[in-house]
Amino acid sequence: MFASNKNENKMKATFLTASALLMVLGFSSCDKDDDKYELPAATLTGKWFYSKVGTTIGGAEVLGDYDGNETGCSKDYIELGNGGQYADVDYDSTDSPCEVFTDTGSYAVTGNTVVIDTGEDTVTATLLNLSYTELKLKDNDSGAIVVFTRS
Repeated sequence: MFASNKNENKMKATFLTASALLMVLGFSSCDKDDDKYELPAATLTGKWFYSKVGTTIGGAEVLGDYDGNETGCSKDYIELGNGGQYADVDYDSTDSPCEVFTDTGSYAVTGNTVVIDTGEDTVTATLLNLSYTELKLKDNDSGAIVVFTRS
């Protein structure tokens, strides 16, 4: 899902979009008596850069730095729109320097579940964390965890 070939980039885009939607719904349903700070839905929208990837092993998260960014190119990212649109932008230098590959689709959030649909693939993910600077999603099928950041 996080490799640099075009098919895997499409899967990555779908996962990322689904993750973002999950965050919006997960934090908009907080109870009044909940001690946690309630983030506005707009917090999910915007540009999120790939930061860490990993999985859970023996009940513990094992994350490493995202290694898909090409040296000399802009960083790979996902962008989530207010109307449920998403884009996954990947810079790849396999064929030509810093060639841009963009996968687009839509996302929807229900509770803490995010569903991303690219038209070719559908990914369902669970929102693990959402703050103003971090988005963490877990693919429900593969168990892959992706952490995104923004400044």
